[in-house]
Amino acid sequence: MLVEAGCLEDSSKAILKYVLVNSLWQPGSEGWPLKQFIRKEELVNKAKVNAETVSKQFYGFICTEVDILSHEQSTLFELNEYFRSSQNNGSVRGEILSARKIIDAHLHLISTLEDRGKSDLFTYLTGHSEERISSNQFSIETFVCFWKFWNFWKDEIVNMLGYLNGAAKKYVDYKEFCLNYMGVLKQSNKRTPLYLVLYPEADWVRKTDDRFLHRNGKLVFIDGSQFVSAARSYWYSELLSFCTRNSFPVFCQSIPLIYIFDATNFLMKTGSPHCWHPHAKTLLMFLEKSSERFFGYICPLDWRKSSTEAMVSLRENKLAGNLLREVILKNISLKGKLTYGQIGRAVMIMLGSCKLTDEFAERFSEDSPWKDFIKRLCATKRSELSSNSSAAAQEELSLILKLREALEDTYNANWGKEIDFVSPVCFLYLVEHLLFLVSYCQGYVFTTKALVVEWLIFQQWKTTPSASSLTDVGASEKTEILGDIYSFMASIVHELLCNVEGTVEWLEKSNTNSKDYPVLVLRLVVIMCLICVNLGKHFDLLFDLLGRSCIISHLPKPFYDAFLGRQKRSFVEVLAEALKQMESVLVIVSWGNNHFHFSPDAILVDDMVNQNKEGILRVLFPKNVSSRGQQSLIYSDCGNASEPDSSNSSTADQNMKARNEAEGNDLQENYEHFCEIFNVLKPLENAKDAGMETFTLDAPGVQVLVEKSINLIVAVMTQYFQMIPCDSEDENIPGKPNRVHCEDGNLLWHANRMVDGFKQLSYLLNWSPVFSGENLEKNMSNIQLLLKQLQSRKARVEPFMRQICLKNAAAAGSSTTGDKNG
Repeated sequence: MLVEAGCLEDSSKAILKYVLVNSLWQPGSEGWPLKQFIRKEELVNKAKVNAETVSKQFYGFICTEVDILSHEQSTLFELNEYFRSSQNNGSVRGEILSARKIIDAHLHLISTLEDRGKSDLFTYLTGHSEERISSNQFSIETFVCFWKFWNFWKDEIVNMLGYLNGAAKKYVDYKEFCLNYMGVLKQSNKRTPLYLVLYPEADWVRKTDDRFLHRNGKLVFIDGSQFVSAARSYWYSELLSFCTRNSFPVFCQSIPLIYIFDATNFLMKTGSPHCWHPHAKTLLMFLEKSSERFFGYICPLDWRKSSTEAMVSLRENKLAGNLLREVILKNISLKGKLTYGQIGRAVMIMLGSCKLTDEFAERFSEDSPWKDFIKRLCATKRSELSSNSSAAAQEELSLILKLREALEDTYNANWGKEIDFVSPVCFLYLVEHLLFLVSYCQGYVFTTKALVVEWLIFQQWKTTPSASSLTDVGASEKTEILGDIYSFMASIVHELLCNVEGTVEWLEKSNTNSKDYPVLVLRLVVIMCLICVNLGKHFDLLFDLLGRSCIISHLPKPFYDAFLGRQKRSFVEVLAEALKQMESVLVIVSWGNNHFHFSPDAILVDDMVNQNKEGILRVLFPKNVSSRGQQSLIYSDCGNASEPDSSNSSTADQNMKARNEAEGNDLQENYEHFCEIFNVLKPLENAKDAGMETFTLDAPGVQVLVEKSINLIVAVMTQYFQMIPCDSEDENIPGKPNRVHCEDGNLLWHANRMVDGFKQLSYLLNWSPVFSGENLEKNMSNIQLLLKQLQSRKARVEPFMRQICLKNAAAAGSSTTGDKNG
């Protein structure tokens, strides 16, 4: 009709309105994104033909609108052009739709890169920006633009809600778009507003109460007030669901902050002050806010958010380093005595970015133990002492003691009277750093991926072994010092978790949302677990915590449940499973051949000394997460890691359990096999490579002995810990973990190590490549070292097992005698 009347311009516009409605609202669709429908191509072509006869300018406008309404994917370059054209044409519809498409394109990229596991996402994004834009790829600059479009789209939706809320005059430009998007036409000559629904099957219509819909044959009308309510509900829901569904990765939130900081810094440092003086306040605000927020992203309370491969890459970027240096300077450059908060933030960044200079140390007060620590740290980093010298070992222990002293001073301060006290995030970060350093001294570390990454960044990816682990100088003194530091950390964690009111108050005073308290609880419990697994003690404190309702109620259920079935597994396996439930991972790091702590849910980084950065990253961030298993660098040269098939281990474990049940846990019989296995394997202890040819491995027979030994240790320890009474009868709740007393911790530690050692031995004997070709020499030394460690553990555990087995045998004999007499 419009064409026949010569209204070609109106005809083209009407067609596009129809196309938008039908592209959005189809059966089962909730609206966005735009979709194909029958006759869509025919209709848009007709709109273009009509527009061509109107004017060249109008034709260009219609062509742009048609491209925006297309359901097909466009390049980023094209979408940017559509947005600019829509701005020039004053098209609200074009601006909003093209902005939303640009946002979706970026979100699609983010998910794609995460799935592919880009090893250096920051470098990938920063390289060849112009080529990336033109070839539908993305750069850092396009991510900065992404936030511009995100804010634009969000503001436009808010403006539309303003129109729906009654500010029609102020937001009149959004009226037409809102009616068109929702698919309604306002009816004229009506006393009360009434709207014709163009697509009655639309999702928002189906959700509307039928009482407010008026039907006249196939036509459906809706009251004006009810339409406003329905439209308002739809846009509120769209805005909320979009924000919730698209929780942007920390990496993507961090990138714009780096560029804001860099641009602001450039403006303030170039030209004369009067050039930027009128905007000085704004520039300073940008500088402060960007550095504060970036610091929060780099060092969050939830450690899992910052331990991604992309964030590791970002932190090593030069611009990010400059920003972190700015955070340090901001905290130590002010006049007067530094507060605990300033010290905590500065030291945290120094350790997390390796930004260390003597200049920083001089800013600390003379009486501050932190000054001694930073000075010692700077000296250690400059030291050229041999890593296997006694002097290096003493220096290492001295550094650890300085950090412990500084942390103790901070913890004992009257923080209630401090204006700016150290935050929980900073304090726990420093405690975790101390924990890693102390564990590092034993030559291997049980830790999390986040802590490994922090240590490697601090070390600038130099994987030098601990000097203390390479020398026996002052061994007894070292053991006493490290044990005391472990106890110090354990007591702090225990006190923070038990003093709920004080810890929550600390959170709130440091401007941390009290809603984050459960995250703090989880982090503290994980620290306690790492203390226990590394030292082999303080299980009494851990299970005391896991027996308190005020703590359990804040722990994620899957994490806590992992500890309930711990009796039949080593603590390493329990902890690995618990961390896995929380999208974290247990990492076992070794500087040599003394790892042998097997857990299918853990990542094992072995022979750290010979690994480069790329090799370590490949293990810490496996591309195929589902096939992680025991990610390992055990039996390979640098850069050519052989990853054993974890399915073999899984099958072996299942077979082991089946046989264990069938045999009925005959402790006495298994104890005899336990003694026999050491005699069978004795020839291997001093065998050379050639010895393998003369030594006949009856694999099935040896495997049976190994499995029976594992069964024995597990059964004995399970029986023993089931007999341990709780501290009070009230807390002896069925299904809850028993508390382990102090004197039992060391025994449990040795038993766990034996189980892990036997599992590793079982795996080695099962895996034929171990004894072939160039692997033979290396793996022979591994097996021999493993056997020596098992012998050492045996000396500690066997007397206890023999005692339990004798008691069982005596009890069984007594029972048999009783039956006969009866």
